[in-house]
Amino acid sequence: MDVESKILLLMTYFSVVQYSQQDLVNNSLKNEASLPRRREEDMQGSKYNGIQHQKTSIGIQISEELEITNEEGEGVENDRIEGALHDRNRRGARKPIHYTDNSISSNYGSNDCFLCPIGPPGVSGSPGRDGYIGSPGRNGLDGIPGQQGEPGNPGTPGRDGRDAVMSGPCVGKSTAPPQAATPSGRSQSSGGAVYTRWGRTTCPSSSHLVYEGFVAGSHYNNKGGTADMLCLPNVPQYDAKVAGRQDPRSPLFKMEYLNAGFPPLAELRNHDAPCAVCMAPARHTKLMVPARNTCPTADWTMEYTGYLLAAKKNWFRTQTICLDGSPETIDESESDNNGAQMLPVEYWCDNSQCHAYQDGYELTCAVCTI
Repeated sequence: MDVESKILLLMTYFSVVQYSQQDLVNNSLKNEASLPRRREEDMQGSKYNGIQHQKTSIGIQISEELEITNEEGEGVENDRIEGALHDRNRRGARKPIHYTDNSISSNYGSNDCFLCPIGPPGVSGSPGRDGYIGSPGRNGLDGIPGQQGEPGNPGTPGRDGRDAVMSGPCVGKSTAPPQAATPSGRSQSSGGAVYTRWGRTTCPSSSHLVYEGFVAGSHYNNKGGTADMLCLPNVPQYDAKVAGRQDPRSPLFKMEYLNAGFPPLAELRNHDAPCAVCMAPARHTKLMVPARNTCPTADWTMEYTGYLLAAKKNWFRTQTICLDGSPETIDESESDNNGAQMLPVEYWCDNSQCHAYQDGYELTCAVCTI
């Protein structure tokens, strides 16, 4: 290869390397903020590798040619090559670039290592900002029902219902029976069955006295008035009243005993009949059994027994009551006023229809509670 060809080849090599490296430096100056990253990319990128490979290949070729030239004694031609390169750099528009083994240095002020070993890791940066809260996840599936627990302890007993109220015209009024007074004078608030003991001023030992009074009803000869027999309290209470007897009224009279040939009443003729209203505690039903002097079963409690009384057959009808078998009278009441009157009840029947009954026998009665 002649000298001119060698010079042309060498100038071509330096031009390629010079312009390539100058572009790298200019790009680094324009993006100083991203210079470390770009250096690493350039070092690893295909462009820089291609340039280095080209530089190495051409350098090796030129070196080989120069060695051959030196061996042949062509030192003068080498001087000419260096002079040509000096003139080229002097005349060129670009600044000269000087190369070292692993770095580039120029008049721009950069001196960066591209082939140096990787240095130690830098100091860790500050933590980044928290990310946004993600959307809620789906609800989990319902689990299977657990086993049934043990039964709880029994609750305390409830009240006896005296505070209950009814709907309709009785709204707001208690439905409980009146409180009874015990023989010792204490009130009885447990509730129970209430009944009237006709012909007596006291209650059986199984019950408590509510109040005592006397038997009253309509006149036996009046077709109007009440058919019920009432147990009036001994001491009344009045509200609105008009003095004197008024014809447009329904009068009541005391009931007098009549003898009528019946031994239990023989000593009571023309005397007024007393009565007592009683309450059987803890029992809620009362029953008057006609024609029997016992209760239906042993579950019932016998309150008292006696005889049935009602109006005479040619009087106006009245209620049938169970007069106690051992009746009492109201003191100093023998007056024969002939007001409300009642007589014993008989069952009449023909012999073929009497069955277990006897024709003309006075009927007994029993008052029972449960």
